[in-house]
Amino acid sequence: RPELNVVMTSCSRHESTTPYFAVGVLLRGLLQLPEIADGRWLARTVARVAPGLREAVPLLGDVIGVDVFDNDSTRDLTAGFRAERAAAATCALLETLVREPGLIVVEDVHWIDPESRAVLVALARSVLPSRRWLLLTTSRRAVALDAGPAIQEDVIELAPLDEGAGREMVYSAVEEGLLSLERGQ
Repeated sequence: RPELNVVMTSCSRHESTTPYFAVGVLLRGLLQLPEIADGRWLARTVARVAPGLREAVPLLGDVIGVDVFDNDSTRDLTAGFRAERAAAATCALLETLVREPGLIVVEDVHWIDPESRAVLVALARSVLPSRRWLLLTTSRRAVALDAGPAIQEDVIELAPLDEGAGREMVYSAVEEGLLSLERGQ
């Protein structure tokens, strides 16, 4: 049985207006982006891992937060079409980077930025149906991606643990050696 490939990102209240924040963090991690990465680094990396996306490097730069000069394929795109193409390029890059079976976890989607939401919707519509992936989102309130009628969105609402269940979890963790009841440890 193949090992499950888990990739994770989270949304942030402080970054809820930063375009592509959640998806950009995910791609930065998958590409192992160094802190001082520039457009040349991104172009070399994309050429190595997904050569078919070379023309989309400026769009991926938008998503990841790396300045890349536009090329003939991206220079004249309107804002709406650029966002659509960036979502498609991100989905294509994820298809290359996330092995199957895969679990993509996006935490705190109640703070997701609109651009990252659009990428997740595109991922749900165009990629998930043909891949052995599960997209798992967490939220403090009911938030649906609204990816369309062909996409199954199951919501599991978790209730708070009662005191007895919480105590049992702590005792089990102590018995397994995962937690110590000693102070300062």
